[in-house]
Amino acid sequence: MSQLDILELRYCSVQKIDSIMYLINLKELSLEGNKNIDITPIQYLTQLIILNLNNCDIHNIDAINSLVNLEQLSLESNKIVYIQSLQSLNKLLNLNVYKNQIKDIQPIKKHINFNKFMLGNQSTPEHLEVVFANKMRDIQAPIYSLKKIKSQRIKILGQKQKLVDEIFYRFLALQYSQISFSTNIASIFEQLNSFETYQ
Repeated sequence: MSQLDILELRYCSVQKIDSIMYLINLKELSLEGNKNIDITPIQYLTQLIILNLNNCDIHNIDAINSLVNLEQLSLESNKIVYIQSLQSLNKLLNLNVYKNQIKDIQPIKKHINFNKFMLGNQSTPEHLEVVFANKMRDIQAPIYSLKKIKSQRIKILGQKQKLVDEIFYRFLALQYSQISFSTNIASIFEQLNSFETYQ
């Protein structure tokens, strides 16, 4: 069993996974749908590349901090408020934190190598700074669903035109926006009138 590299335990009503700590060669793990599961033992699975913890009702993700080889992490539909534990995940390319209670995504702003970032339906944020940079290819972030947001800052660095357009359209509905660009976006400047504030 120690040589197992892929494990899926979706919707199995599992809450204790203590023995999983011995599967040190796991590369892919899915625990999706196991409500209130204790994810502490996954901290020992340092070879993980893909981790799916969707719909587990978890709020503490400190155990993820040691998973430095993670490239794909899905935390959709949980009760996560703080994501400081993600700061050490320097290889992370795809991140899904859709439907949580995240107040601040500053801890992951350094992850400029994201290919895909999913954010949205966060129930509590009032001030949210979003930084998109360099290699990101896909943004699935219905920011218009963040009804309590009071301000928004967007920094777009070196993106391709298609992605810039997508990001821009998603923020048109915001009342207050501060936007800075470092990319070729001439084709969308005419839309700036849709914003009340532009800096």
